[in-house]
Amino acid sequence: MINHFKFILLACSLVAWTMLFIIIKNVNAEASLDNTAKDSSVLTFLKGESTADQFFLGMATLHFNSKSRKIRNWNQKLVGIQYNDFFAATFENSFYNQTWTAGLARNFFSTNISNNWDTTIGYRLGLAYGYKEGEAPFSSSSPVIPVFEIYNQYYYNKHYGVELMLTTSLSISLFYQF
Repeated sequence: MINHFKFILLACSLVAWTMLFIIIKNVNAEASLDNTAKDSSVLTFLKGESTADQFFLGMATLHFNSKSRKIRNWNQKLVGIQYNDFFAATFENSFYNQTWTAGLARNFFSTNISNNWDTTIGYRLGLAYGYKEGEAPFSSSSPVIPVFEIYNQYYYNKHYGVELMLTTSLSISLFYQF
């Protein structure tokens, strides 16, 4: 029998892969309309575009399991920075343990929504330290675990933004882009 945590991980992975498929399909459709010799391979797409430099402050998390919402920490007190496509942050995880994370960030897609608003879709791939045994995927086998997250950012006047992140839960964070 599959436990609830693995089911949530599977559901989140399915959502992330679905988003990735839609983005790849749109990129390939745009590339087929373009007559230039543009490389539209999947690896080029995954390499993505460079990210903007950002400072993050605060994070709130929605846990998918209703029981988890009652006992887990929803206010992660995140402080982080993203600079030259790398990120580093510290936060209080869902189990109330201080956690540190670092890695690579890349954008898949960026566009203007209006004169003042822009949006970006991207991913982060890195490592986290601070989860105790059994609290997160792979934490039973190592104190340092892999992190993969899909994000969607909305920012106002090129500087002030809000970010939605999908991992094994859904989180929201505020940032300043410099």
